[in-house]
Amino acid sequence: MPEIVGLDKVYGILPGVTKCYMAATVRVQRPSEPGKGISPGSAGYDREGPMQFYDASNWRNIPRGSAAMLYIDGDYAAPADAPAQLALSHARWITVEGNHQTAGAIDWEEFQPCFTDQALADYVAGRKSMGARARVYVQRSLVSRALAALDASEAEDLATYPGLVWWIPTLDGREWTAGELQADLAANWNANLPLETIWANQWNQIPHLGPNAKADQSTLFGAW
Repeated sequence: MPEIVGLDKVYGILPGVTKCYMAATVRVQRPSEPGKGISPGSAGYDREGPMQFYDASNWRNIPRGSAAMLYIDGDYAAPADAPAQLALSHARWITVEGNHQTAGAIDWEEFQPCFTDQALADYVAGRKSMGARARVYVQRSLVSRALAALDASEAEDLATYPGLVWWIPTLDGREWTAGELQADLAANWNANLPLETIWANQWNQIPHLGPNAKADQSTLFGAW
């Protein structure tokens, strides 16, 4: 029997129809493979191999027909029908305000409204209460602070919540592996993350790196 491990807001897109619904994320036991697990963030869970996806401050710059993370609030908020307008194959939402009920990821970086220890803890606690994954976008220099914030929270076991996964930007034009990110975080940033919790790496921009880039590109390691 598949085990339900979380709920996420997803979009089903058919010609002329956009349907928003809550979908259960299920864990299906498969034959074991070396280096692969079946936890929510791990490689080999629900699919084979990495997938590229995009995000952008202007949602119209996201490549049509791609997979994308869209802002649900803040200055860069996309309209609810953006997934349909862009004919996205996969779509999820990012919050800058800590909206745990409708956003599957939080953009936890300086100058965002949610950039406080308490706001991060509240977001993860809220996602945990829903049984949903909490994807945290955070630069490498802030991962140790994020972990400390979750450890210090009055809510229990946030830092070790199985649905907590990490989206790490490097934006250097090199496609990192999850193992390389894990080693770099431990060696250079005093942050120890289990390999299976490193969900994605934002590594590139299109059409080129730099201030005039239109969209960011990420490699997905785990389940979408």
